[in-house]
Amino acid sequence: MEELDRASRPSGSSVRTTGDGRLFVLGQEGVFFAPERQELYIFNAPATFVWCSVEEASTDAEIVERYAEVFGVDRIRAQADVARLLAQWRGAGYIEQPGLLPEEPVPFEVALTRLIVNPRLRSAFARDPCATAIELNVDLEVRGVFTMLDPTEIDAQANRLQKRASRRDMAMPLADSMLTTAVAGDRTALDLAVARKLQQADAPPIECCYRMLATHVRIRYASAAQAARVHPVLTHLRVEHDPTETSVSLDVVETEEGHVILDELVVRGYARTLQGLAPVVKHLIAQMARARSSYFMEIHAGVVARGDKCLLLPGPSGSGKSTLTLALVESGFDYLSDEVALLDDKTLAVHPFPLSIGIKPPAVPVVERFRPEVAALDVHMRDDGKTVRYVAPARGRCAADVALPARWLIFPRYDPNARTALQPMTPSAALRRLLEQCTSLPELLDETRVERLVQWMRRLPCFDLPMSSLKEAVEQVQHVCTP
Repeated sequence: MEELDRASRPSGSSVRTTGDGRLFVLGQEGVFFAPERQELYIFNAPATFVWCSVEEASTDAEIVERYAEVFGVDRIRAQADVARLLAQWRGAGYIEQPGLLPEEPVPFEVALTRLIVNPRLRSAFARDPCATAIELNVDLEVRGVFTMLDPTEIDAQANRLQKRASRRDMAMPLADSMLTTAVAGDRTALDLAVARKLQQADAPPIECCYRMLATHVRIRYASAAQAARVHPVLTHLRVEHDPTETSVSLDVVETEEGHVILDELVVRGYARTLQGLAPVVKHLIAQMARARSSYFMEIHAGVVARGDKCLLLPGPSGSGKSTLTLALVESGFDYLSDEVALLDDKTLAVHPFPLSIGIKPPAVPVVERFRPEVAALDVHMRDDGKTVRYVAPARGRCAADVALPARWLIFPRYDPNARTALQPMTPSAALRRLLEQCTSLPELLDETRVERLVQWMRRLPCFDLPMSSLKEAVEQVQHVCTP
């Protein structure tokens, strides 16, 4: 009865933070960042309000009263909402023990998770498991089992997770498995490639040099057939060979089991068929350019520019991002990227990353209307089994090789049944969608970086773009994107 009474009445003591996290206000909502754990959360308006109240050292009772007034709910609902938030934050280790407990009991697995992520709770549990179970409001049916947990094993599990979360492998991924995986009998891809390279030592290769960002890649094709498949995909990146500028030299070696890409005697890539070679080389060049560049974040997005400002079009595969990007370029925008948006480490400006634009089979009839030649382009096989045609942008449509500040953020979403219309988004909703498309974060976050990201989002007009008509989508984007 005493526990139920405690859960039903807010206390008069102040709720305090542990200092392990910081909230950045973004519109009516907030971005919460915990640097030690590298955790980033988007708080909705109620959570933002409650956290700000905690930072003001308000009591449970004061928070509940103000919550009811601000959000227009009765006191019972306000108390339940506030208790739930405080319990979550206490469990995660971001606030000290509040006097207000949620009425709903906490399941065993939730309580265990809170122990693992919260070192303060683990210390309290080691001293007094029963008191900790009461504090966490563990379900009575499993409370006995919970108190029997081994504190030493919980600490060991927490340490394993912490080590795993703190690892950041900045090296470019290599095809190391090909060194030991047999592709022909007991011979590996490396065995086959080295043997064939030695056989062809006197045959002059077909050489081309390409540049992406600051990386110069010299590729030596073993055959005209290889060059004919790959070079059209990279033609807009070609530069004159300069030995003083070459960052890496690659040999595309043809064996009876496929095509192996070597950097000296290191296997960088492998394609079983000629149809799969260009996607591998394209991906490899992109990978090398990223690995040799400093950037804050990589977003899976199309990027086009109007004047000296750019538009980001983040979206997953199948969202219509590539088709819209190509259509916007045809309508007069400059081209920066089809799939890679690298945000500058200091300014969050977007670096050009002008890979060829990948067009999947369903989009070919649409693209043919303004690029008739797309149907005649080579069909390439990606390593995920999907086929794609690559449209190389005209050099005159590529933006200058300088990072451009982002001015607009639009999330395309192909829906054949939707009305094509730009719909304004709140900055917090847009940030949530943007982070879903984050594919690389090469450095650990800190408060300075997170604050920079929040300030960047505050300046950007953000839109959702459900679209069934490519023509209407282009017209609406043109209208909103005025220099």
